[in-house]
Amino acid sequence: MYSFKKHTYTSPSLIPIILGMLLAFEIIFKSDYSEGATILIFVCVIPFIILFIYIGILQLYYIEVNSEKLVIRNLVLFWIKKEYAINSINYISYKEKYGVRYKWDGIEIFSKNTKKGKVYWLGGSFQYMDTFWQKVEKQLNKVSIQTLNFNNRF
Repeated sequence: MYSFKKHTYTSPSLIPIILGMLLAFEIIFKSDYSEGATILIFVCVIPFIILFIYIGILQLYYIEVNSEKLVIRNLVLFWIKKEYAINSINYISYKEKYGVRYKWDGIEIFSKNTKKGKVYWLGGSFQYMDTFWQKVEKQLNKVSIQTLNFNNRF
């Protein structure tokens, strides 16, 4: 079994989670909790912090590949686990999403019995982003999974 879990520990996706948690601790431990400050914190700041952390968590999926199945897991939400049998996968496509200040990279899995794919945003290594997707494609090809768009990612 080959796991890409180690690459998620150096992912840029950890930045929003860390910043959100630091901001939350700063507010919790340094607030005076007066009437107005408490209302401001819970109405304006806390939803922003939760959104910030959630965005980071969405990008922290990693894959484990073995000869029988492909397993998708989330680094933070460790109870999330999706398994695909190798023979049930039609192909896997590289997927990217651009925003104003960000770029998400992931994979889209197309099963043989569905036309619509399921997208998982992977937390690729910040240091080795150029070789990360080559390793993903190589491991998928080793177990006979067809890959698309992995060469057109830059």
